[in-house]
Amino acid sequence: MPSETISIILLLIIAIIAFIYGPGALRVYKITHLYDEDKIAYNFTHMGELFVTSEPMKASSKAKALPRSNDLFALPETYAFEGKDQNLEEALKHFRTDGLLIIKDNKVVFEDYFNGNTSTSKHISWSVAKSFLSALVGIAVNDGLIEDINDPITKYLPDFKGTGYDGIKIKNILQMSSGVLFNEDYADPNSDINKFGRAVAAGTSFRDFAKTLTN
Repeated sequence: MPSETISIILLLIIAIIAFIYGPGALRVYKITHLYDEDKIAYNFTHMGELFVTSEPMKASSKAKALPRSNDLFALPETYAFEGKDQNLEEALKHFRTDGLLIIKDNKVVFEDYFNGNTSTSKHISWSVAKSFLSALVGIAVNDGLIEDINDPITKYLPDFKGTGYDGIKIKNILQMSSGVLFNEDYADPNSDINKFGRAVAAGTSFRDFAKTLTN
């Protein structure tokens, strides 16, 4: 076989491999650098590019904007922490705060955004989602879909039998007291949180990754 033909075949094979595995490999690379200081603000508003979503949630047709107070709140220059007065503006920069919203009496009294974020940015919610999830569980109990939050989770998710969640009560999970081991050290590449990111970027579902955890 001529060398030119072999070269063409090899190039085609490489192109096919890149087409099949390239997007996943790129997502894994981006996840590895998810928390890099110079990328974190951008990444947190572009999570849809990093994770595969098969069932996006539609926005509610009944959503209402929070009313704004006529008596807006002025942020103090300092705040007390660990027995010292700390500079608030420096703290917001140090912790790379993307947004700050203060609500009083169901009205917005302060709202501001940083690091390129705006009021319309699609920002990852992280642990804020726990509040929504607990509300959904409450609705499920009210509707009779869940009989009792003291039931073991495997009563409703039988595929979790034999995993770290086997025998764990729904209440324990809601209170983050399941006893399931999870290392959330973002600086450790071998921590569970970083393994989770790489696995999901490669196409593993949240559900399947949770089944790998132990207690």
